[in-house]
Amino acid sequence: MTAPSSMLTFNAGSLLVLSGLPGAGKTRLRQAAQGLPEGAWVSMDELRRQVLGTLNVLNGGRPQTQVRQEANDVVYHMAQAIVAERMRHGLSTVVDATNLTDADRQAWIEHAQAHGAEAVVLIVDTPLDECLRRMSGRTDWVPQSRILEMLEAGASAQGKGDGFERRSVHPYRLLTGGETLCFRPRPVATEQLDVVSDVHGLLDDLLVLLAEAGWQVRDGVLRHADAQRRLLFLGDLVDRGPDSLPLLELVQRSCEAGTAQCLQGNHEAKLLKFVDQAQREGIERWGSWANAETGMNLLKLPEERRQRLLAFMRGLPPYLVHEPAKVAFVHGDVHRFDPFLSLREDLVHGQSGFRQGVDSDALYAAGHRAGLNAYLVIRGHVPPTSEQDCIVSIEAQGYQKGELRLLRFDEFLAARAAGVGVQAAVRQALRVRACSHDQQAHAERQFGLAKALEALTSRKLVRRSLDPSKLLRSYKYAKEVFWLGAWDESPYLIKARGIVLDAAGTVVSNPFDKVFNYGEREVGRDLPDTLPVVEALKLNGFLGIISPHPLKRGELLVHTQGSLDPENAYVRHITELLQPRQRGLLARFFSQRPMTLMLEVLHPQDPHIVEYGPDEHGLYLIGARTLGFEDPELPEDALDPIAEQLALRRPWWRRTTLGEVKRRVRECRDEGSMVRADTATQTSLLKMKSPFYLTTKFLARLSSKNARHLFGNPQDFKKHQDEELYPIVDAVAARFDLDGFLALSESERVRAVRDIIDSQQ
Repeated sequence: MTAPSSMLTFNAGSLLVLSGLPGAGKTRLRQAAQGLPEGAWVSMDELRRQVLGTLNVLNGGRPQTQVRQEANDVVYHMAQAIVAERMRHGLSTVVDATNLTDADRQAWIEHAQAHGAEAVVLIVDTPLDECLRRMSGRTDWVPQSRILEMLEAGASAQGKGDGFERRSVHPYRLLTGGETLCFRPRPVATEQLDVVSDVHGLLDDLLVLLAEAGWQVRDGVLRHADAQRRLLFLGDLVDRGPDSLPLLELVQRSCEAGTAQCLQGNHEAKLLKFVDQAQREGIERWGSWANAETGMNLLKLPEERRQRLLAFMRGLPPYLVHEPAKVAFVHGDVHRFDPFLSLREDLVHGQSGFRQGVDSDALYAAGHRAGLNAYLVIRGHVPPTSEQDCIVSIEAQGYQKGELRLLRFDEFLAARAAGVGVQAAVRQALRVRACSHDQQAHAERQFGLAKALEALTSRKLVRRSLDPSKLLRSYKYAKEVFWLGAWDESPYLIKARGIVLDAAGTVVSNPFDKVFNYGEREVGRDLPDTLPVVEALKLNGFLGIISPHPLKRGELLVHTQGSLDPENAYVRHITELLQPRQRGLLARFFSQRPMTLMLEVLHPQDPHIVEYGPDEHGLYLIGARTLGFEDPELPEDALDPIAEQLALRRPWWRRTTLGEVKRRVRECRDEGSMVRADTATQTSLLKMKSPFYLTTKFLARLSSKNARHLFGNPQDFKKHQDEELYPIVDAVAARFDLDGFLALSESERVRAVRDIIDSQQ
């Protein structure tokens, strides 16, 4: 609390919450207020008059006007909506209501907090007897009984006191009612100011530019040799460049230390919306990949750091002014500027909406000539749209091989005082740093995979599934890709085998690429039998995938090719087989070596063609790769120590030749083999399925009904089968008719299908 003074000054855009009994002097405060824009005073009594009007009554034989109270709930919600909207737009607001307790004040304060606005409770502490005396002489009258009811309700809620809290947990001032409230435009700290254009995560370039202007980072804060000098950032600290969050934290610390000020740019505003939506309902799609990239990195921060940055960005003002020179600093390309009436979104996002052919600077100049725009504006956001003498942009798109710019404001003012024109004075006072960052190239590298997979999803060649938070999405090629033969439609299709990206397109789980069966798309036909290969047993389970969870530090992201849902039956099969000790081992392993592990899952409730005993059920490590989408799989000999470290099983593997693999697979009674090149990287070449496995699987699916389907429409039948059976379907349909096939005995069918498979392999 501070002592009362006759003039109380508040920054425009603040929320003032009045607190006091009827008759305390709130109306007098309104009459004396300065800088009060239209609509700023939100009076509960005025809203009551609008809703139900007033009623003339006799009070002690004297006619008085009574404000009707019967619609208080409606009036309260109206007032809340008005205040919420004004706070959203950054407009000065005064709440005129009794608000006798902090419980009454809290709802108003929350509207300010939601938008980073300053909020102060003004407690008008006029004694009850004086309030009653004043009220008895007023024409608009609140009955004494109603005033006493207010106090009783407050006392009941508090459980103590007289029902009027004369202190607050929020910032507050204690008033007598004789003060003058004054709103003023938000000021810059000094004219000894270095103004910096949109930095967009280019921290290294910024530090070079600032060093040339005498700034250094000391104790984590930007400081100048001249202790009186200050920095002003025009917003858009984040997105596009490589160091958005370190830059944001540096500016935050500098603002808190008093060496810098910063405006809110449209990219900070979008980032706040991203995080709010992500935490409230998830992100299915977002309009800016670069903004989503920063947003996801922000969500990965520890809670305390994240909340501090969010509070900092919310509290950034939309403008500042240097009133002596009548100069305003804003981010957006405004057409109109008034420190009391301009809406936050216009100042932050600009008023042209990136529309082609709109000369926003010329529009501002026209308003200036007409007397509507009183300030010379220095802005960022987009480069100048034209040269004017009342508005200047120092933005030069440093993120796209442009320039980062710093304007020495005191030098600019000195040049203006010497008679130099506005644009020439700007050029004299500018310091520039040529930047090499190429955002277009970065976007292609960083977001190209996500854009390609989304395009394939829209063409229904890929199926996308979301996790419960809707911040992660997995991609799996559709069955149609096989029977349409669409693999050549995009090189990214082979990546869609359960790969998981976050909302910004960053790979967070990176399982196997698609590996084709021998003979499928002619794969392996040209390889000699003498080729040295690495053969690994193909177990007959399903693919389970485990990666470090990108948003939950120390937790696991467990999924299948087609589902990120923890309640999915197959995902639950994986988690059921994970022992508590293994979870701890995996968490420690991932903290040192973030990567994706691929597992063959043999679960007793998931029977397959090959039968396994109880002692064979479990999780078998069959692959691993780091999280770059072009990163190679680890070779088999690198998987063995990982499996031992994590208490996972391993299928057998050996070095051999392709011919030996064929001979083994032809006679085995397991699913077959995975075949990799016997090189340092052991690139996967193909899968080879055994005749035993394929025959059993094909005939198990060929009931009389399905046989009629196969022979009636082979191509449609294939749509409902796994791709490894396609060649068998084609051969059976070509070699037999329905009656002939159904006439075969079971052993004859087995022999016929085996002959087909042998000829194909």
